[in-house]
Amino acid sequence: MVLSKPVRTGLGIAVAVLLLMLPALWNGYPFIFFDSGDYLTVGLTGQRVIYRDPVYGLLTAPLHLYRSLWCIALGQSLLAAWVIHETVALVLPEGRRMGAYLAISAGLAAGTSLPWFSGQVMPDILGALAVLLVVLLGLGDPRPLKRWTFASLLAVMIASHLSFLPLGIGLVLVLCGLRLFLPAVRLGAVAAAVTVAPAIVLGANLALGGPPTLSETSHDFLLARLVQDGLAKQTLERLCPDPLLRLCAVKESLPATANDFLWGDSAAFALIGGWLDSKEEAERILSASLRLFPGDHVLASVKLSAQQLVWFDTGEGLESQAEPWGVIEAHLPGDFPAYEGARQQKGEMPAAMRMINRLHVPLAGLAMLALPALAWICRRGHRLREMAGLILIGAALAGNAVICGVLSNPNGRYESRMVWLAVFALFLAAADAISRRFPTPAGGYRTTADRGRAQGSARSASG
Repeated sequence: MVLSKPVRTGLGIAVAVLLLMLPALWNGYPFIFFDSGDYLTVGLTGQRVIYRDPVYGLLTAPLHLYRSLWCIALGQSLLAAWVIHETVALVLPEGRRMGAYLAISAGLAAGTSLPWFSGQVMPDILGALAVLLVVLLGLGDPRPLKRWTFASLLAVMIASHLSFLPLGIGLVLVLCGLRLFLPAVRLGAVAAAVTVAPAIVLGANLALGGPPTLSETSHDFLLARLVQDGLAKQTLERLCPDPLLRLCAVKESLPATANDFLWGDSAAFALIGGWLDSKEEAERILSASLRLFPGDHVLASVKLSAQQLVWFDTGEGLESQAEPWGVIEAHLPGDFPAYEGARQQKGEMPAAMRMINRLHVPLAGLAMLALPALAWICRRGHRLREMAGLILIGAALAGNAVICGVLSNPNGRYESRMVWLAVFALFLAAADAISRRFPTPAGGYRTTADRGRAQGSARSASG
């Protein structure tokens, strides 16, 4: 029996979804991060968590329906499998497409961080998928319905985490640069999605009774980074004594890290009023440090960006997480036994991730190093669209490192959630090279346009 193309595609994506779900199935429950409880609180109770973007919590609410977080892991894995399929279809010939797609999916599931994020109750997976949607919209030519589906998804993905907003803006700028040598680059849908994304965040905050702002607490994260770098203490030594600066009293005993300052019940953070009441003091210290020590800020930014770019261990933060315990027990009681009995909650993940990273880290590092070489090979072969796609992925990895390293502070999770894109690019380049070395079977065409040109040539010859 010969299956139709839609059926073959559906079955292939279903297999890819299963591959991406394997780590969560092995764990016995979707992966939980410290922040997961905050996002779940938004979707389960409708209450704002002032230091979280509310969009992801609202976006996933229709998936779990107060029943199970497995639906979130399944939905994210399905979305990832579909977007990857669409990207493979953009590059590879139809005759080779499905086999390569399944092989690439298996490689990504085994050798990268992808399934550890698609199966995790966090918005992290959406950032990397947003990059692929920019590739599809900017370099492809999808039909109108699919184009606006991509654009709508892109807008929601960018809105799901505040670090994705500057990343989206940066990718629009990269697309503008790519148009200088590739006029076929399309900006409209990507620019529209990036423009709409902030409005989605504002609307979500308003819907939950909050102010029309992107973030009420960005000053806290910036101040915490200055505390970690020592720039906060350096600035206070120049400004103190000052009765308006409460941190003067504890400038010699500030926490060692940004995480300790924000999440470690630090006396310093409590002293300046916590998340909201610290705004005036935090902004004064920030502006003074930029004025007094601009060179130190530049050096710190370069150092933090470089540190973040090469820190991409899979599984950072997947130790036993008690934070969402009460939320799951209260609102998803059917899930609670599985949550409590998962390998993660039993403390088995750190040892497992150390073994897995023996493969993930060197493979991701190799793929990142290979991106410039692959782009150069595409340039030599006059394959400008493929080169542009590699540039977009490289720019996304670098931009993510700068955004997270400078505006927050380096953590392995931040780059790990994106670095699988480099491995995907490497696998896709290998599959493309094989398809060019061994042409597609008779009747197979690389694209619909190729099919049309071939059929036109045949009619001309017969005429």
